[in-house]
Amino acid sequence: MTHARNAPAQFALEFRAGRTAARPLRWRSLIRDLNPPLSSHAHLLCARRDPSTAALQNEPPVIDNPYTLEYISLRQYFYKTVYMKSRGNLMTSDPVEVTREVFVRFGKADVPGILELLDDDVVIEFYGPPIIPYANTYHGKERARRFFETVLSSVDIHQFEPEQFLNDGDMVTVTGRLHLTARSTGKDFRSDFAHVITVQGGKWKRFRDFMNTAVAVQAFSA
Repeated sequence: MTHARNAPAQFALEFRAGRTAARPLRWRSLIRDLNPPLSSHAHLLCARRDPSTAALQNEPPVIDNPYTLEYISLRQYFYKTVYMKSRGNLMTSDPVEVTREVFVRFGKADVPGILELLDDDVVIEFYGPPIIPYANTYHGKERARRFFETVLSSVDIHQFEPEQFLNDGDMVTVTGRLHLTARSTGKDFRSDFAHVITVQGGKWKRFRDFMNTAVAVQAFSA
């Protein structure tokens, strides 16, 4: 079944479902006692991601003890997504989270960081005629490096905005909009895009790019 992912809300719901009145452990104690410890920023982040944010402001959630499955799930989630990501590491194999992180690193022009999240035998397919400098099929990490370096050297990126992440098993489909300028001609072009990505073992195995290549051809044409 294809569905949009919302892991933080899911964990928040599991957390609330596990509350009881016995041996209460309040929210701030939960965050404080995590190992490794998390900052007050993590507390605020978790509160914002919980659908019952308004209720949290008045009465922090309560769970029965620090060894419930809900506590362990919440602890693992924050360790993997907040603590480790704050240190530049990604400790998750979730296809959507891996894909989001690749996009973040692309936005920073961090090609070595992107390569860390690619499988050694990755295949990248960007469809279009040769006048688009990066239109080609690339096999393996070294050629993938060439793809990302060519993209970043060929265009100025004004907008690269993913709008939706759809997950079906190992496959992630990302839709969004982009606004680029071809450096060779100075011409702008805009397009919707769809990326179809296969993630295995926490790394991109295959990437396919679909966009309006007609407007890209016009922009790269002298």
